[in-house]
Amino acid sequence: MSDDADDDPADRYDNGFDEPDFDEPIADPAIRAHNEVDFWMTGILSKAVRMLAPDGGLANLALGDFATRATNLQLLMHTAPHLALGNVGDGRLHELNGTRNVLAHSHFDQDPWDGTFEIVKARHRTLTEKRLNNLNAESINRGAEELERIASHMSAVFDFIGHPV
Repeated sequence: MSDDADDDPADRYDNGFDEPDFDEPIADPAIRAHNEVDFWMTGILSKAVRMLAPDGGLANLALGDFATRATNLQLLMHTAPHLALGNVGDGRLHELNGTRNVLAHSHFDQDPWDGTFEIVKARHRTLTEKRLNNLNAESINRGAEELERIASHMSAVFDFIGHPV
């Protein structure tokens, strides 16, 4: 043991785990983008229902899972156009959420040497596996970019809801 005051005890301790020397998982940006859309969608819904029913009578429209809230947002865009919700999501929220669910709840079967992967979705009842060939790094990244654009649009809509133009 060194008498040096700058000696860090963590440098002397080997926990038996190597630091990973690979990049972060490919789906990570897509999941983060989805979470940002989720955040702004909740904010828009909460603000919109307070404007429509200040007494809180419609507050439940801002609750529920992503798909339920996406449906409620579509409903409000069609039934309350005066809210100027800006067609947020362009009707794509349900499809993008389906992709997010596959990425979040499936297993990445990744080759550690070349980084290629397949996404395996296990069916819990039959324990069979389905290889999802329509998702690859390029399609996942395109989806993440689309979600980032939607989140940016939602942020702007949130800022301007209730402000006359």
